[in-house]
This record gives sequence, C-alpha cells and structure tokens, in this order.
Amino acid sequence: MRRNLCEITQLIYFVTYLLISQSDFERTITDIEKAEESGAQDFKEFDTTAGSSLATKEVAKRERTTALSGCEADLATDKALMESAQEALNKALEELQALHPACVGSPESPEERKMKRDEEMASLKQALCILDSQGSGAMDC
Repeated sequence: MRRNLCEITQLIYFVTYLLISQSDFERTITDIEKAEESGAQDFKEFDTTAGSSLATKEVAKRERTTALSGCEADLATDKALMESAQEALNKALEELQALHPACVGSPESPEERKMKRDEEMASLKQALCILDSQGSGAMDC
C-alpha cells in the first residue's frame, strides 16, 4: 500500500507537471498568435505608408527631372547668347583699340596746349576781322 501511495503521489506530480506544461503551451500559443496579429497589422501599416511614400517620391522625381531638363535647355540657350554677346564685345573692343590712337594721340604738355589755343584764338580773330571787313569794304586785317 505504501508503494501504491508513492506511485499515486508520483502520478499526481506528473499530472500536475503536465497540466502546468499544458497551460504554459497554451499561454505561449496565445502570445504568439497576438504577436502575429500585431505583426501583420504593423506590416499592413508599413506597406501602406511605404507605398504612399514611394508614389510621392516618384512624382517628385518626375517633376525634378522635368525641371532639370528645362534648366539644361535654358542653360544651353543662355550660353549661346553669352558667346555671341562676348564676340560682339570683343569686336567692339578691337575697334576701340584701333580708334584710340587717332582720337587720343600723344599726350601734350600744358605749354603746347596753351600755344595751340593761342594760335586758334588768333586765327578766329583774323576770321572775324575778315568777315567784318567784307561788310564794310575795308581790309586791314
């Protein structure tokens, strides 16, 4: 009987162990199912957000590519205009350099300029005298 009692006690411990193990497995299964549902929901939200973000970025890329093409065309046009303007400027500068000696000449000293002014004044006085004398008939200039 004592032996039966020990065997019964061992069986009770074994059954208790099995019941505890079963409840642990059931709790683990429930936790895993909740985690899977949560993971599925998180993935669904991520997938929706990523799809929306991707679509937005594709539209932005298309717009930027279009703007870049327009800017490159404008750049080519502006470069051509700048080159033609530079050519015109270079030509004008060459003409100016060619005309410079004729217009400016060599620099004169103040004494030379005074002498030329005096000569010009004397010539103008003589011309005035000639014009006045033609009206009066006398020529004493």
